[in-house]
Amino acid sequence: MTREEVKAIPGIMRFLASVVTPDGTVMFCLPVPGMQTAFTTTDDGCTIPACTTVTELETCKAAWAKYIQNLTGTVMDPDPDMDTGWVMPTDDELHEILGDGYITKAEYDALHAQAQDPTPEPEPEPISASDGKHRSRKKAAEHGAITLSEMPDEMIIPTSPAYRTALQATPSEKITRLIKLMPQIMAQLTVKDGVVVNGDKIRILSTKFKNVELSLNYPLLQALYSVIFTHFENDIISKTPDEIQRMVSNPDYLNRGVDIYMPDFVRMMGFTQNTSDTFIENIVKQIAVFGIVLGAYTPKGGHASYYPVLQMHRYDGNKNVLTVSSPWINALIARSIGSSIKTDKHGKPEITKTGKAVMLPSHSYMIKSSIESEKNKRAIEIVVAIVTVIETAGDSTPHITYKELLNRCPDLNRAYQLSNDANKSNVLRRAFAGANEMLVKHTYLFQTYKNLQIPKMQPSVRNLNVVIEFTHDGKIKK
Repeated sequence: MTREEVKAIPGIMRFLASVVTPDGTVMFCLPVPGMQTAFTTTDDGCTIPACTTVTELETCKAAWAKYIQNLTGTVMDPDPDMDTGWVMPTDDELHEILGDGYITKAEYDALHAQAQDPTPEPEPEPISASDGKHRSRKKAAEHGAITLSEMPDEMIIPTSPAYRTALQATPSEKITRLIKLMPQIMAQLTVKDGVVVNGDKIRILSTKFKNVELSLNYPLLQALYSVIFTHFENDIISKTPDEIQRMVSNPDYLNRGVDIYMPDFVRMMGFTQNTSDTFIENIVKQIAVFGIVLGAYTPKGGHASYYPVLQMHRYDGNKNVLTVSSPWINALIARSIGSSIKTDKHGKPEITKTGKAVMLPSHSYMIKSSIESEKNKRAIEIVVAIVTVIETAGDSTPHITYKELLNRCPDLNRAYQLSNDANKSNVLRRAFAGANEMLVKHTYLFQTYKNLQIPKMQPSVRNLNVVIEFTHDGKIKK
């Protein structure tokens, strides 16, 4: 693709610079969606994205190819001729805008100020409301976007043993889990009808490329799951048990996308003060990172099936609407609801008089969506894990060791494992101190469970095998 062809792609994001071959073919634009790119300053004072090694170049090419494939459906060659390496962007290229919404105005202004020509670009003419600039909630809803009235007040957490790890990167023995992959691997996988059809390549390719050491915002993915679940739940539970079971192999269902009105999405998460364009675009970037993540479902005694966790179709910054699809979340919702269908002693689904299935609890609604506004994301992981322990204990006293709790919190566990011995306890202390406060501030546990006792948790490297108990006298009857 040439620069002009890239510009013409509907929904293309805004980029700062491009790397091209001598014949004008765009290898990739920077920053590449789903990748965090550092910046460097050239000898002439121009600030550009830093990307100089062969590995970095190959990674950028693969990630760009996957981005264009998700956006257009066109499969690109992830390995064009690299003999020429970089083509240094000029000042004009730095100022070039390929679309709307990716580089924030603050970032652009900061880079522009350091460039050779400090003269600011003229402000664009204001766009009238009829052109769709910053579409209102009412307009967004009229065009089918999910707005605040359709968003949940609570995080919706899968609690059944088979699916509670479905939104986490956990060990391979789990039935459901997330897998973070290098962009080079993602570029060589083929998705058809919402499922990866050559998933057998993953293990082989993973031995060739180093695994991704990337911190993911798992609570943000949980918020996205909650919105999609709420949007599709009524449609799913209105179906018969057989219809629900068939949904996980129905490409029309797996590929169903949603339009999300982003100002309301961030409000749902408790960010009531800052809903600027810059802030919203940063949330969009964090969501985009999940484009290099797959969801894996491995039934007992069966082979794994792999689904894209996120297919980011477009972000329209003028209308504040993000369009995404998630075959993994869609499959997870159908499977978790399907597994909660109550059966009789013969294993047959219990049916109401209207033909609907009788459902058992499959999710927890104990955590307020406002918890997403907390900066301590590792503490949020702990809260999710503890709520799951309490909600699924049944008649037993809810309990868990610090070690198992750590294993259920992937980003916290990653930080703990990467820390040196002297700092491991500090990593635990910061995360659990935040969790102690959030369990009171952002959950309904104490309003739901009578005489609930949650001890002040203070783990260290030396006491990971200590068992924590959360005693209570049952749910409060209303």
